[in-house]
Amino acid sequence: AEREAIGEVRASAVDIAVEAARTLLAAKIDAKAGADLFQASLQDVKSRLN
Repeated sequence: AEREAIGEVRASAVDIAVEAARTLLAAKIDAKAGADLFQASLQDVKSRLN
């Protein structure tokens, strides 16, 4: 019973860690995409002003 409980806790810890990593990666990717969009828009505005 104890071994099974330890296995369940470990499995839960892995699930939590994977979900946390997924969330962080998704946030970074979204931030990067936003920064890229901003830079592209800035270049577009600069080209229209010149």
